[in-house]
Amino acid sequence: MSLQKKEILSIIEPQLSSDGRGILWFRTLTPAHAAESEPFFALDIFRAGESEVVTPNPIPRELLNVSLFTYLIHGKYSLRVDNEVVKQATSGDFIVLNARESTIVEEVFLPDNGLLEGYRLWVNQIHNNLTTNSISINRDSSKIYFDQQAIQIQVLLGKAFFNHVEDEIPDINLLDVSIQTNSEFRWKAPLNHNVLAFVFQGRGFFGPYRDEKQVLIPRYQVLLYGQGDEILVRTKDTPLRFLLATSRKTTTRK
Repeated sequence: MSLQKKEILSIIEPQLSSDGRGILWFRTLTPAHAAESEPFFALDIFRAGESEVVTPNPIPRELLNVSLFTYLIHGKYSLRVDNEVVKQATSGDFIVLNARESTIVEEVFLPDNGLLEGYRLWVNQIHNNLTTNSISINRDSSKIYFDQQAIQIQVLLGKAFFNHVEDEIPDINLLDVSIQTNSEFRWKAPLNHNVLAFVFQGRGFFGPYRDEKQVLIPRYQVLLYGQGDEILVRTKDTPLRFLLATSRKTTTRK
């Protein structure tokens, strides 16, 4: 049986949400997208602005029943939770923070060799009954190559491929996908999962979207997918790198 291509429901452009101390923050996803993106409820993009980044005094803030998945493309990052030992991360690190109620977080972002850029995915964990805080920094995720290394998948969280036995599919799967020029990537999505893609380097052709078989998606845009089985992405003269994220729909969680 042939696979049906997953249709794109929404293409979201980031909006500037704050500009302070030389760091620009952009926000994508809103409550209006909840049905297609749950339990992902925000995706932030951060990068250094034109002015010099000022070393801030971290301001404590409280997090409630959320997970923060942060990928540091370039930069340095410091994190302290509930006044415990400071954790350090640098360019290429993937940081996972699971925060229960009354979790106090302090964090600092700084450039590395003049560069600061990354993204953060917010996940609502209220249905998962988090009981403890946890922090992990992944510096060596597994990588999978295809088509004579034209395609690379780095598994940040969960799995890259599924046998579609639902009990064996992780609730959340985060993949860092790189595609060289003039290449094609096909990927079968897990059952009962919402799927989003976020382009953070280069550009590529995704589809279908409305009446178009494929549309060119540039850097920093987010795609939310609907019905179908398979993600199809093509590149031409520019390589592409994007986050591919899936999460089990809340209504189907155990």
